[in-house]
Amino acid sequence: MQNLNLDFSEPLAINTEKRSWIGSPASGVKRKRLARTEQESGHATSIVWY
Repeated sequence: MQNLNLDFSEPLAINTEKRSWIGSPASGVKRKRLARTEQESGHATSIVWY
């Protein structure tokens, strides 16, 4: 996975209603990725549904 939304020098608006929920490694947990550096480590910003 490539870096996602990591240019912090620019303002960014994300319409989270248009993002799909994706599964996480934890059972019963879903997330919408907003910013990420690597697959399952490093910097990550997500909306999380439990």
